[in-house]
Amino acid sequence: MPKLHPTVIDANREKIEQVALRLFCVQGFHGTSMRQIAQRSRVSLGNIYNYYRTKDELFTSIVNHYAVVMNRERQKLLDSVKNPFDARQVKAMARMIRDLVYRHGDFWLLMYVDVTEFGNRHFKKFFPGLTDLFRRHYGKQFTQRVRRRGKGELDPAVVFAAMWMQFFNYFLVERLFRGSHHLGLSDERVIDTFSDFYRRLQGC
Repeated sequence: MPKLHPTVIDANREKIEQVALRLFCVQGFHGTSMRQIAQRSRVSLGNIYNYYRTKDELFTSIVNHYAVVMNRERQKLLDSVKNPFDARQVKAMARMIRDLVYRHGDFWLLMYVDVTEFGNRHFKKFFPGLTDLFRRHYGKQFTQRVRRRGKGELDPAVVFAAMWMQFFNYFLVERLFRGSHHLGLSDERVIDTFSDFYRRLQGC
């Protein structure tokens, strides 16, 4: 690596990764060459290898960056809901999910690239343990709900996870597949309807 100030190195990495991200999302991983990335980012091909030994290392670096961003965003979503059984808070979280999906469209596209070209090698770490995360975060409320309703009822952490994923899936279809209100409802009506389903399952 050339003797550059750390801020310059970071700026160059960010520039390279932004260019690579756009190319990967449009052309796929295997359809994009390091030469193309170097040309678009205005970094010499020889120099780009000072930052990333391989194209796979570059792809992994982008994924790792997004892991940090998405973990931070997920925590914001969870922190926004103090009571997981409160309709207003759940609906507000759903709107935040919509905004997150729309702001980070490239993240979801990159995930599809990973699924189709790598068998989800890079992104598989994003999903295991999701229900346990919710159970830890809302442990007291979920435990109280189980005690109140009895052990034979649905696990509130699983119900919350299903609702969480449904909101993400709905807005991903809208954002990536141009769903154009594919359920025949406005976003607000979808949020109201899904929230109502969720609260009924939770016995609210």
